[in-house]
Amino acid sequence: MELKTDKLVLKSHIRVKQEIIDKYQELIDVVCGRGDDRDTNPYYSQKQAITELLSYFLNYKDLDELLSENLAINPELKEYYTELYGKDFKNKFDDINKKIATIDLPTGTGKSYVMFVIAIILLNEHPEIDRIQVITPSKTIKKQLGKKFEEFFEKIKSIQELKLPNLVSLHEEALADNCLAVDNIHKFYETENAVLAKEESFGNGKGKNVLIINDEAHHIYNFNQGSVPRSEEYQDIKKWKEFLDNPDYEIKNIINFTATPFEAKDIYFHNVIYRYGLMEAIKDKVIKDIKYLPEGNENLSEIEAEKQQFVLAIKQLKDKKDEFKKNNIKIKPIGIIITADIAEAKKVQETFKNILKKQKESRIDEKVICYTSDLEHLKNEDLFDNVDIYEGSKANKVEWIISVSMLSEGWDCKNVFLIVPHQERAFNSKLLISQVVGRGLRRIPNLDDKYQEVVVLNHKKWGDEKINLLVNEVVDTTTRFEIKPTNSFNFDVDYLEEQFGKFETPESRKVAKKVSMKAALDKAIDNFKEQVKEIDIVRKTKTIKEEKEGFIEANIEADYYNKDYLANWYAQGVKFDDDFTDKFKNEKEFIDCILNSKIIKKSKIKDKISIYNFNKIVETFSNIDWGIKEKETTTKEREYKVLSKNTKDFGVSYVGIKTFLDDYEKAFYNPDIVDLEKWEYLDDLIQYQLKDYRRKGLIEDKDDEKLFKEKSKKTILKRFESVEKENYKTCLNFILFESMPEKDFIERLFNVFKNNKIEAWIKSKSKGFYYIDCSKDDNKIEFNPDFIIKMENNSILLVEIKDSSDITKKNKLKLEGLENYLKTLNRQLTSKDYYGFIISPNDYDNFFTELLKNNNYTYEPEFHKKLKGLKL
Repeated sequence: MELKTDKLVLKSHIRVKQEIIDKYQELIDVVCGRGDDRDTNPYYSQKQAITELLSYFLNYKDLDELLSENLAINPELKEYYTELYGKDFKNKFDDINKKIATIDLPTGTGKSYVMFVIAIILLNEHPEIDRIQVITPSKTIKKQLGKKFEEFFEKIKSIQELKLPNLVSLHEEALADNCLAVDNIHKFYETENAVLAKEESFGNGKGKNVLIINDEAHHIYNFNQGSVPRSEEYQDIKKWKEFLDNPDYEIKNIINFTATPFEAKDIYFHNVIYRYGLMEAIKDKVIKDIKYLPEGNENLSEIEAEKQQFVLAIKQLKDKKDEFKKNNIKIKPIGIIITADIAEAKKVQETFKNILKKQKESRIDEKVICYTSDLEHLKNEDLFDNVDIYEGSKANKVEWIISVSMLSEGWDCKNVFLIVPHQERAFNSKLLISQVVGRGLRRIPNLDDKYQEVVVLNHKKWGDEKINLLVNEVVDTTTRFEIKPTNSFNFDVDYLEEQFGKFETPESRKVAKKVSMKAALDKAIDNFKEQVKEIDIVRKTKTIKEEKEGFIEANIEADYYNKDYLANWYAQGVKFDDDFTDKFKNEKEFIDCILNSKIIKKSKIKDKISIYNFNKIVETFSNIDWGIKEKETTTKEREYKVLSKNTKDFGVSYVGIKTFLDDYEKAFYNPDIVDLEKWEYLDDLIQYQLKDYRRKGLIEDKDDEKLFKEKSKKTILKRFESVEKENYKTCLNFILFESMPEKDFIERLFNVFKNNKIEAWIKSKSKGFYYIDCSKDDNKIEFNPDFIIKMENNSILLVEIKDSSDITKKNKLKLEGLENYLKTLNRQLTSKDYYGFIISPNDYDNFFTELLKNNNYTYEPEFHKKLKGLKL
């Protein structure tokens, strides 16, 4: 089922005490600005986020308690997660027993402000929290965040009776009481010093007293997205999740901050407690407006489409530069091109420069830079310090930045006015789209509102209908009206559900794969690091001295080597390594082998293995593929059970305001069901239309606003076509059509209702309500009929609408699957008959004549005949 994003946000019904807010009011006002509503403080959302975090962290035991409270009062939420994960969905959440929360704030709305304030308040008020660790996914973000925190400390240092933490870095020293550390995740594993500091700060359960704040937290759950999964950088990101879940650390208190809280398959985080939507932030003028432009010729080859997109982008940015120059706006517009990975970024840079060269551009190497985590590109980092500067000695010539969709946050470039997603892989999920759009959201101070807009220029070659829908969902998620069933014209529909258990079901069994523990150990040794100089590592009361050969002269074996996973490795080895048991009689012998200097003599380590090198063993052995292969038995037969559902359980679909105005010319409704003048979303539609007029410079004063508001209202109301109730005969409050053939069919349905042979009907969903599996061999085909129609004789018609030219293999298989499905269904029914039709507009006349006038349910449309005649 679909559920509006706002309804996935968990609410804390036990609120923070007002005395706590009053106690820290000065701190909150100094950092987040004075004013306790959006009229007096455009960044009021920061204060709302802080209040939600305090309500949760000071009143609830863990996520389980908060989620249970929400499930009890929100049955839709329970239905959503049950459909997504099954009845035991809570067991699928590995953080259910942690006190964890996510804050969803768009880029440019002030995540760092909320981080800073909540860290200080919880350090003072939460009895279990005595230290704060902020983790970022990159060095760039760490640098920016550390700089902001220093500025905040300077602002609040004069506030009386406020206990402030010391700002430190974990890779330099252990995290002591009343300290706040800001580190990028890579630093946790980069040096011996950092590893020891981490263990001393979190090991043996010390992590339970640390509040972890994760910036850009979507990386924790999406470390393989948008780049080569096994790159060193992404392996470090993978360790982020492993660090949080390490049972030895007992980390419990976690706050995630992100503008893109999506896991794989565009699933919204299940632990979000506050959300400030993009459209809401745009309306409040906190971030730039977003204009999405799919352009170009979709019939071009990918190579030619890429070139065309770049040419269009160059013109778009030039037009913006000319507009600014004409209006004496001294701002240099920046365009950014977003690629899926670093390798593509390098290729794009070369291609793009060649196009600029052909257009006789000058100083191309200064105007186009590539910025990724690649060492070759990191040298460009300093250019971001003055990329916003228009003129003068500090200004640079950069106009185009080529970056990567993921791991590219952290640079604050406010004058981005154009974003160019490079092909589909950089822009094919809500996460990636949010990432791409986020790079251009920051507003420019003192610039007129009509210029505060970022254009996302996609090419139609990879900006297909699916991508456009995702974009609209991302940029238009807050204001969406509902299409839902009413209490009229509902009816039951029967469907087939496949049954297992009475016959042989598909089963799988695990087959061991050949695994050599010795080979794994050798691989780890190949990655050992040889120390080249002495280093002294000071840890409070003791000094650990490391010699040049790389071994540690201290008995830390008990602290670091005696881990449960050693026993797990042994157990796995006994199962899956043929010659393993011949070498090690028991678990102790295996552990001795791992730690024995003779076995690891290649590393030149004397006596004991170093922490760094031992971690290489941990990494290698943890990533062993233990050979889970699956072999399936074949299913002898398929059995089905007939179940029934009512159209009142259709669920709710959401249509974004922008989507409706851009993509739908008309909606049908019945005035007895919906009073448009009192409809809660009418004003949202009007306000969105007004925004477009403002963008065009047509509204200059209140009189213009009043005039265009009336004009907008009239224009919008014309989109809604009223249908009398006796002709409406559908349970849905609104009917939208996706194509002209659908529109024609719907209008015919309304016009034939003087004929009472049709009792009721519903326009079904493209997914979710009534599903037929038409898969055959390797062709997986899902079929959801467009219309379900109940006739007076209790017959049900399943109708799919197609264009007359859509004679394809897929539709032929759909027809075969539909006919087989109906044979099985009708065999098990006694009081109803189901009929299925796939028709085009050429069939409409005969369809309505044969079924309504002649009662001919065996009628075969011409579209059926053409599909059956198609040779595969």
